[in-house]
Amino acid sequence: MQRKLLLVLGLTLGCSSPDQTAPPAAPAKVSSPVKESELTTVALTEDAERRLGVRTAKVERKEVPRTRTYPARIEAVPGSGTSISAPVAGLLVASSSLVPGKKVERGEVLLRLKPLVAAEADVLARGERDVSVAKSRVEAARIRAERLATLAKDGATSQRAAEEAATELAVVNADLVAAEARFARIRQNPFASDVSLPLRAPDAGTVLRLTASPGQVVAAGTPLVEIARVDRAWVRVAVYAGDLDTIARKEPGSVLRLGSHDVRGITPVEAPALADPTSVSVELVYAVENADARFLPGQRVLATLPMAGVTTGLVVPVASVLYDVHGGAWVYTTSTPHLFTRRRVEIRDVIGGLAILDRGPEPGAVVVTTGASELYGAEFGSR
Repeated sequence: MQRKLLLVLGLTLGCSSPDQTAPPAAPAKVSSPVKESELTTVALTEDAERRLGVRTAKVERKEVPRTRTYPARIEAVPGSGTSISAPVAGLLVASSSLVPGKKVERGEVLLRLKPLVAAEADVLARGERDVSVAKSRVEAARIRAERLATLAKDGATSQRAAEEAATELAVVNADLVAAEARFARIRQNPFASDVSLPLRAPDAGTVLRLTASPGQVVAAGTPLVEIARVDRAWVRVAVYAGDLDTIARKEPGSVLRLGSHDVRGITPVEAPALADPTSVSVELVYAVENADARFLPGQRVLATLPMAGVTTGLVVPVASVLYDVHGGAWVYTTSTPHLFTRRRVEIRDVIGGLAILDRGPEPGAVVVTTGASELYGAEFGSR
C-alpha cells in the first residue's frame, strides 16, 4: 500500500511544472480611488445659506423637443447695406478712426478726398512764372501807392486816389501769397488739389469693411467703405440635405456665438434655400435680432434647429449650470440640509430656460439654481 502511495505521489510531482510563476504585475495601480462626486462638498451655515438666498429645483426626466446643431454664418439683410465710392480720382485723407465694426450715424464724415487736378505741360515753370508776375505787380503797386500817398500830402492829388492805390497794393500782396502757396504745393505734388471733398455716411449702420485706406490714391468709382444696418441680421444655416425632411422648418430655433454662452432665438425667413453640391448641404435662412451688433456679417456661429417629434431627457434649469475654465459643465446637488456637492453634467442642448442633459444627476435629485456661482466661489477660495 505504501509503495502504491509513493508511486502516485511521484507521478504527480513529475507531471507538475517546476517553473510555475506568479501572474505579472499590473502596469498601473490606483491608490485610494475616490469617486468624482465625493471630491467636493461645500457646507454652509444656516445663516450663510439665508444670506445667499439659495434656491433649488429638482432634476426631471421629461419629453423635450428634438433639436440638432449645424454650422451657420451671419449675413446682412439684403438691401440693408450700401457702399461709398470715390466720386472722382483723388487722394484719401483720414477724418476719423474708421475701423470695421464701428457704428456710424447718418451724415457722419467718414473720409475726405482731395481730387487730382489734370496734368498740364510745364506745370512747375507756370508756377514759377505766376510767382514772378505776382512779385512784379506787388513792386509796381507799392511804388504807385507810395507816390500817390506823397502827392496826397502835398495836395497834388486826391486822398481817394491814394486810398485806392493802397487797396490795390493789398490785393496784389494777397495774390502773391496765394501764388507762392500754390507753387509750393505743386513742387510737393503736382497733381494734388487744394480742396477736399467730405465723404459722408448715407445712412446709419455699422462699417463692414474698408477697401481703401487714408493716404491712398484712388480712381473715380473705386469702392471705399461698405456700411450695413445690422440691428436685424440673417442666419444662413448649412443643413445636411438628408435632414431637410426631419427639420421643423416653420419653428424658431436658436443661435450661439462661438466661444461664448450668448444664445439668441432665431425665426425662419421666407427666402429661397441655396444648395451646395460640394458639401451636400442646403442653406436655410433665419433672422436674429441684433440691436447690440454682437453678430457681424460673415461671422461663423452655431445654429440649433428644431426637429420633428420629441425625445426624453434629463432637464435642469439653465441657471443651475456652471462652467469651469476648461469648459466643463457642473451643477451643485444637495440631499442633506446645508451640504452641497458639485456634480459634472453633459449638456446636449439648451431650450428656453432649460438645459437638456446627456449625463447628470438622477431624476428627483435637487440642484441649486440661485446661489450656485457663490458656492463655486466658496469652494475655490474666492471671496
